[in-house]
Amino acid sequence: MGNFLSAYGRRLHDCWTNLSRCIVRHAKGHISNSEDLGEARDIEVLDVKEGVILKTISLRKNFGSLVALDGVNLEVEHGKITSIIGLNGAGKTTLFNVITGLLRPTEGKVIFEGRDITNYPPHKIVKLGISRTFQITNVFAGLSVYDNVVTSFQVSRGLKLSSLLSEFKREKEIIDILETLDLNEKKDASAGDLSYGEQRRLEVAIALASNPKLLLMDEPTGGMTPLESLQIMDLIKKLRESLELTIIFIEHDMDIVMGNSDTITVMDEGKIICEGSPEKVKADEKVQAIYLGEKG
Repeated sequence: MGNFLSAYGRRLHDCWTNLSRCIVRHAKGHISNSEDLGEARDIEVLDVKEGVILKTISLRKNFGSLVALDGVNLEVEHGKITSIIGLNGAGKTTLFNVITGLLRPTEGKVIFEGRDITNYPPHKIVKLGISRTFQITNVFAGLSVYDNVVTSFQVSRGLKLSSLLSEFKREKEIIDILETLDLNEKKDASAGDLSYGEQRRLEVAIALASNPKLLLMDEPTGGMTPLESLQIMDLIKKLRESLELTIIFIEHDMDIVMGNSDTITVMDEGKIICEGSPEKVKADEKVQAIYLGEKG
């Protein structure tokens, strides 16, 4: 038992050594020094349609004279997989950045579970249950696979170590996440030594460590082989079922979009121009012309 605790203590020490680096990388510039990291401020509860987990109201984001988001009204149903498509510059990633607090909207509101979270900093939005993955792989290459996940766990859920029992519970939860992502056998490997596909799965594991209700994924199949793309999408659908997750993903591969979405939202020049089932979107003439390449 003593040897186990000694090894566990060394792992915990290594994790805490890298904790400040994680905080700087993911939250620098977004957390006010005057804010309490542990508690969210009072949240206005609004009346939204039953079953809607996320809603944006007339969301606008300007960068000087450039309008990146132009009155975006989006509703996402609980437990559904929603894809967002559009040409480069359509506003897809900007929308993700506003929802997750990386950017503040010029106008409009972001409502999550009936609560106005507009202008919340990223760490508080994570605590409320929204997590994301990024277009570019975003892992700590110098840390082990396990420590990447445990660091996310500690940062997102708080830094208090209340008891040995709670530590065992955390250990089990992290191992469960790694097993779900087929990464447990490589938990001691350096993240930098993983294949690209494995690093993308690790990024999902890091996001899951915050125990999200809503997971935003920016091009989850980007850079993958066709087989890896199918595998990650199968995994995403399994996560939706097993964890009762709501998932929104940005994607350019129309086969992936059409085969894995309950709802598709099409954006153009900062606006939503079409949304609905894959069948509805595929039949829309403007979508065919601009995005699916079926018309000139």
